[in-house]
Amino acid sequence: MAKGTWIALGIIVILIVAGIAFYAAKEKALQECEASVTDIRLGNIGLNSADVKVVFEMRNLGDTTATMDKIDYKVYGNNKLLGSGEVLRKIEIPPSGVKTVDTSFTFKYADVGEAIQTAIREGTMGWEVKGTTYLHTPTGDIKVPLKFAKSAE
Repeated sequence: MAKGTWIALGIIVILIVAGIAFYAAKEKALQECEASVTDIRLGNIGLNSADVKVVFEMRNLGDTTATMDKIDYKVYGNNKLLGSGEVLRKIEIPPSGVKTVDTSFTFKYADVGEAIQTAIREGTMGWEVKGTTYLHTPTGDIKVPLKFAKSAE
């Protein structure tokens, strides 16, 4: 092979290795993100149903802007599933930054009767949220688990 061909191949290999290293470093930085639930609020209360607002906090501990694409979650009251939901909007989280995201869903009393009976009987409501946050990277999505548990009297 000619000397020019070897030089061209060498440059291509260097560019490929540099690109892989760049994306690996960026993905590692995005893995330093945390997701948590900061609040659960009862909204409108009707005769047959109630609205629940869930407030999420996304914390980026890395030095690269993170893009959150989606959150899937389930809300439990006294260990009974009240409902589930998802957030489907893109949110940019700056390096060393924090963003809050809120969403709400409606549950029907008939579907969660046992949880409500337990809350009335015991005088407390145990809230739990389990879910996954999806952060977008050039090589695919990173799943960040989230879990929240708290009792309210």
